[in-house]
Amino acid sequence: MSLHRNMKGLGNMVWSMAAVMLTTLAWSCTDDLSVDGSIPQGETFVNIEASFEPFSAMKVNGAGAKAAHKGDVMADLSDIALIAYDTDGNILEGYPVALDYIPADVSDEDRTGNDASSGETSETSTKCVRKQLRLGYGEYYLVAVANMGEYSDAGAVVKTTLTALLERPRTDYDTLDKLRSLERRWDDGNIQNNRMMTGFFTDKDKEGSTAPSSTDDFMPVRVDRSSMNLRTWLRRAASKVTVDFDGTGLRENVKIYIRDVQLHDIPKECAAGFGKKMLADGSFRSFNNSPANAEDLLAGSGQAIVFGEGDDYAKWAQITKGTPYIMDDATGEKKNLHSNSAQALFFYENMQGDAPHCKGPVTDLSTGNVSNSNTVKDEVPYGTYIEVTAFYTCTASDNMSTGDIKYRFMLGKDADLNCDAERNHHFKVTLKFNGNANDFSWHVDYKEEPDTWDVPQPWYVSYLYNHKSTIPFKYTPEDGYEVVRFEAEIVKNPWEPDIDPEIPIPSDSKGAFDAPENKQPGNGFLSLRYDNNVVVTPAMCGESSNQWPGYDNNASAVDKSSKLNNNYFYGTNGTVDQSRRTIHVDGTPDNTPSLNETGFEDYSYQKRGQSVSVNLPLFTRPKVLVKQSGYSGNNPYVGYSRTAAIQIIPYVRKIGTNEKPVPARSGAKEIKVKQVWRIVNPKGVYRRSGNFEPFHVELLMLPGDGAEKFKSFRSDGPWMAEILGDKNFISLDGKQQVHGSTNTPVDFTIRFNRLNNDNKVRNAIVRVLYNTYTCTHLIFVRQGYAPQAVSPEAKNYDGDNVKAVKWRTFNRISETSDAQDPRDEGSMFKFGNSKQPIHPLNNCFGNTESRSGKGIYYKFPTDFAGDFAVKWNGFWLANDDGTPAFGSGMRVTWGKIIKDDAGFNDESWAEMATMRHFEQLYCTDNVLFGYGVLYADGAKETQYDVDMAYGYYQEDEDREQKGMRGVFAYYYDANDVSHRFTARNLFFPIGRAGYGHRKNGIEGHNDGKGILRYSSSGYENRGHLFNKTAPLFAALYYRPGAIYYAKNMVTGFLDWSKDKSMEPNAIGMDLNYFSFDVNAIGSVSLGNGNDACFVRFVDLSEPPPSPAKRKGRKRQ
Repeated sequence: MSLHRNMKGLGNMVWSMAAVMLTTLAWSCTDDLSVDGSIPQGETFVNIEASFEPFSAMKVNGAGAKAAHKGDVMADLSDIALIAYDTDGNILEGYPVALDYIPADVSDEDRTGNDASSGETSETSTKCVRKQLRLGYGEYYLVAVANMGEYSDAGAVVKTTLTALLERPRTDYDTLDKLRSLERRWDDGNIQNNRMMTGFFTDKDKEGSTAPSSTDDFMPVRVDRSSMNLRTWLRRAASKVTVDFDGTGLRENVKIYIRDVQLHDIPKECAAGFGKKMLADGSFRSFNNSPANAEDLLAGSGQAIVFGEGDDYAKWAQITKGTPYIMDDATGEKKNLHSNSAQALFFYENMQGDAPHCKGPVTDLSTGNVSNSNTVKDEVPYGTYIEVTAFYTCTASDNMSTGDIKYRFMLGKDADLNCDAERNHHFKVTLKFNGNANDFSWHVDYKEEPDTWDVPQPWYVSYLYNHKSTIPFKYTPEDGYEVVRFEAEIVKNPWEPDIDPEIPIPSDSKGAFDAPENKQPGNGFLSLRYDNNVVVTPAMCGESSNQWPGYDNNASAVDKSSKLNNNYFYGTNGTVDQSRRTIHVDGTPDNTPSLNETGFEDYSYQKRGQSVSVNLPLFTRPKVLVKQSGYSGNNPYVGYSRTAAIQIIPYVRKIGTNEKPVPARSGAKEIKVKQVWRIVNPKGVYRRSGNFEPFHVELLMLPGDGAEKFKSFRSDGPWMAEILGDKNFISLDGKQQVHGSTNTPVDFTIRFNRLNNDNKVRNAIVRVLYNTYTCTHLIFVRQGYAPQAVSPEAKNYDGDNVKAVKWRTFNRISETSDAQDPRDEGSMFKFGNSKQPIHPLNNCFGNTESRSGKGIYYKFPTDFAGDFAVKWNGFWLANDDGTPAFGSGMRVTWGKIIKDDAGFNDESWAEMATMRHFEQLYCTDNVLFGYGVLYADGAKETQYDVDMAYGYYQEDEDREQKGMRGVFAYYYDANDVSHRFTARNLFFPIGRAGYGHRKNGIEGHNDGKGILRYSSSGYENRGHLFNKTAPLFAALYYRPGAIYYAKNMVTGFLDWSKDKSMEPNAIGMDLNYFSFDVNAIGSVSLGNGNDACFVRFVDLSEPPPSPAKRKGRKRQ
């Protein structure tokens, strides 16, 4: 870290001093002017010109400032008095006098560097006051004094400068030296009373226009001719300082939260005059303000620029490598905190010369230590300095630390040595952070206190199941103690989402959230042990079989069912306790049993002195935590996060003893672990072969289930994206990997290789790691729509190593054809009936009569109860070409759409997917599932509007830009060195309404025939049945998902456990978009075939044999 001050400003940051010019008129009281160099007798009228630059106001990042001042607070010239002294410095009779002027005398004039004492100015224009004044001929000192009276808070004149002078004894200013030494006291309560200015007049034509500086003496003026120009530069006794920040040199994972900037040790008083006077003996007398005692200083100025208020540092202004500057909320650009409109801190001149040993600590190269690190105020005890108060966090595993931190800078004309805070200057100080930002450099107050923690709050884990995240923390014991071990325990582990008052939650979910029976930690998402199981079964929880004990309607089963996952989580059935972990830091080996002997869950630690830094792995739990309960290690909520808590207790003992370790006096530390929102937009990008159009990715999150629009978010820590699978057909911003800094959006472009135009199918996964690489999001990429197998071989009811089938890419749209786009949900069919496809035109909310097919998809389906029940005359069917069959009498009522229990046995439907094909997806090892939005041909970027992201429909004019929700089946085997099948993927849409299923209706329920709903249950909340034992099912009736019919019903099949099911039959594949369940579904759940569902075909054709190699003829 270093403090850098823009030196272009200390000359050019000099305030353009108020300039006063006296110009004699062509007439005077005498008839003639001297031609022999003598001074004429009499008087003449002159024009007085006073110039200065105003400052304007600013709010810093919208936070405002407490007891700070507008940047223009010292800009106004309220009143002026003139005093004349003879060449010996004695006051002339008749002085002081007031210079009266009216608003019409004031104008604006441009200023350049020639108008500033250093040759450069930070101001482009100044106010000018012109006024006629009668002066006598002669040589004398003519001095202007301004703003030395008393003023209201608004700047109105309460007592003029002239009155203030006249009220003083004349002996206070009867010589020029006394006037220059006349002191003005700093007014803490009213900044308007601190605007004193002084200056002396010169002959502009002879002396030029350069303004005086701290080294100049006052000069007399010779008034000896008419039409001469006299000018004075009024120099303010005060200066101002502005502070900016630059985090471009920070490491990743380092955050600085800025609270405020304060000014300390400003002079209580300031002399009116300035400059130096040569004495008779050749020495100089300085009139510059230079306090020499602590009593001459105000410890606090009462001024502060506030960037954050309250104790919650997360709400303060944040500086990171990715967001290295304070930004302007209105423009999105870097805010110019050094401009004339910037808020500033004001102070009287304080000239202290150079620091004896430079400013700040200096590295001693001979020892590697820091010299003068304990020096107070750079050995300049009476200097004025600024102090930045902040909070610091570093989550890097090699330098974990957090805490309050202060940065100090002694004001002066450079960053290294000088401590002259000269008057009439604008000091522009930029605090430039480097590295970890708490490295000892400059005046950084940062100390590790004993018996304290450095922990990240919160720590993030992925929304995905079975993912690892390593949390760093550091503990420093009390002096004289050493740490022996840490005991970690998960003390809070919710299944339910975080409650945010700004994000609404459907009211019918609240009963489930409030039921105490379901609050068992075993139902939550977090584990301290790695579990590579995807599905946890009742048998794994200690049950004799995979039978479910029962739901809320079985009172005797409630306690057992609600605590079933606890048995597995706490290891009460003989497995490993996933809720606890002992971290030994004294060399004791970790001999606790592991769920998986992979070393994947090993912790590490490092000691620096007695401080101990630990890297502790955390894990999200399996996807299915007992299917019948609905719990999942994957966050099911698109619009909400989930937050667990880990309690860590350090055990310590006195250094050099073998005492029994005891808990540290500070007790346990609780760390919040947040499972981030489930990210679904985007989840996939598809292109047909030969389509090379790029796609702009921006990861978006949904702020609540009912939100109309997604919103961007920033990675809390650095992020990266990389390509898995086929790396030859796409790039990310032209590279194989892209990286982003802390607090930046996850934003990049997928580009397709133009050489790929051969109709081959190519697959890749873009893996995004964000929030310091702790959270993972996968984007499935495919080019080419020809049928392909997802895995090298497969498992189904027929065996463990059956031939993997090739899947077609599109859903069925009509009796004779597939859809033409992977986003197209296609038509729905009743079981066994290929001839009456129910067109997707029917599947929208809020618009049942229009043929446009447009609907509203962001609202809760409970808002569209009328659209669930079919109240109009039938359904539009699909023509053979996939278009809606419009026309008189073409609508068909639900009862006239038939089913066939024998199945889909049309000869042309021989390649419809069977249960054996569906089993290959959910039973084959390394075939996994992802859930989210697919964009395809014509889509160029991620859509913010929910209707655009979810609502693809074939007839929409803007369909190409739209997305579709669905389920991706993909192959990933980390141990497959060939990667031949890695990233192969297949998409199953769930429909633009999110409901890929039409129900036949349930007797006794207010459901219309053909109602559009994924759930097979009735249309109402079922909390009475599920709140205690399976709360995620309570509102299942409006959760999204889809069902795909199989070609025929089977009585023997494999279910989600990959074992033979005890259910009587299976008739299709069930895709639960909310709970991530992919499983077989029986005919009873689908109205015995009277329900309508989606259909997908496979490719059973054999590839043509490879041509035989031609034998070459032997040469004779």
